[in-house]
Amino acid sequence: MKSKAAAFLALFAAAALFCACALVYFDVNAAELALETATLYGDEHAARGVRVEDEVRLNDRLVWELGADLTDGSHDTKSHWELMRRRTGNYEHEPEPEIMVKQPYLSGKYYNIDEETVFDYPFQERIYRELAAKLDGDGTVSERIKLADYVEDYELRAHYSPDGRGFDGTAGYTFTLPVPESAVVEVALERDGGIEELAIDHVTPQNYYSQSVYDGEDIYLLLNMREDGELLDGAALPGGDWGVYRVPVSDGGADFENVENIYALGTEWESARLTVEPERERLLLFTGEDGGVYLTVIDTESDCVLGRMELISAEEIAALGWGDESALLHDMNVYTGSGYFAVKIRDIVAAAEQYAGAYERLFVLGLSSLPTPDGERSTGGQRLDFVRDGERFIMLESGETYAEPRGVYPHYRRVCVFERGELAYCGWLECQLDTGLMEYAWMSSGTYNPLEYSLRFDASVYVDTAEGGRQ
Repeated sequence: MKSKAAAFLALFAAAALFCACALVYFDVNAAELALETATLYGDEHAARGVRVEDEVRLNDRLVWELGADLTDGSHDTKSHWELMRRRTGNYEHEPEPEIMVKQPYLSGKYYNIDEETVFDYPFQERIYRELAAKLDGDGTVSERIKLADYVEDYELRAHYSPDGRGFDGTAGYTFTLPVPESAVVEVALERDGGIEELAIDHVTPQNYYSQSVYDGEDIYLLLNMREDGELLDGAALPGGDWGVYRVPVSDGGADFENVENIYALGTEWESARLTVEPERERLLLFTGEDGGVYLTVIDTESDCVLGRMELISAEEIAALGWGDESALLHDMNVYTGSGYFAVKIRDIVAAAEQYAGAYERLFVLGLSSLPTPDGERSTGGQRLDFVRDGERFIMLESGETYAEPRGVYPHYRRVCVFERGELAYCGWLECQLDTGLMEYAWMSSGTYNPLEYSLRFDASVYVDTAEGGRQ
């Protein structure tokens, strides 16, 4: 026992000594790591006061804090070691109440069917009985059938979660939508030596989406379900139509008995996305219509529409080579701030600012059209950060590039400053950590240590105001 304890203490001491030496080494050599800036377009004066900071973490323990001021190109670097791995969780923001609506899943497979088999839906047992009657002995029987002949409605089951992490256990609510005549399922029953297997596959393409947002008092819910590209009949939904549904929330949970349709969508839309302003007084509803993207602003107190505008026209989408991407709003990223918002769908970014309480569009652009250093091509930016500063609108894009001939995917940061909606400055920032390939002193052979899957970047952009504060 004593020998085991001594061995453990020796290993612990060695590990501690290694960590201490590594920390001293990285701290001494931190100055060698820096965010180097390069101007790709415009004048550095347009980027006055703009600062980029990036926290790079290796296995969530070794941390480099990098900073660079775009005005004069000055930079600073710090490093430290964290003994315990930081618990980041799965949430970017504080958890909030939400409503989760599950898509009906009618497909299924059943093995070793006997009298004790329990089917998920009554219609599945009916299909099994009909197919079994057509089999005389062993063999297989398969058919394509109209689902509407067996099921009258799809049932979308909604459940309330007080913190977005799990259901509260209450009964919930069920939205019903009629099964269209176009819905087709493929069924097959196989019998071999008395052992039966049933397969039911929904073969008609289905598109389903649900989303909820919380304004501090109520939850607003958005639904979209299409069969073979066609929007289902929404007559059985609250208010008799598709729309934005408000669900009152209290300490007792969600009040599904008083669901209201505060804004009817009708049928002339392809997709939709909902968010709430930081002040939580207005909803921003983005819809794909007629090949373009539209914004509707809804007051949460009065349910009145405060404004509507075309954010991206169908002609602009075609000119940007975007194709019919209006149906991709379900995958759209929305960034909101005080008095502004920006959206990103794949390679496209659009932004708008408030003037006299109404939004006016600032710009629409393709990220791939922005300048890059020679020989490097942006992949569209996995993350965006925005700052509004008086007449300037600042965007930080961070992601990966593909660069020949290295065949690696180095990280990058690109800062764009817009003045009155026009690009005034574009800068590029990178450092030695970006490739994920670092050469340390103890690797005297000159080989590189791949860390692509260990490094995590977390860049943000700030502006120093005239009062000395930070935005």
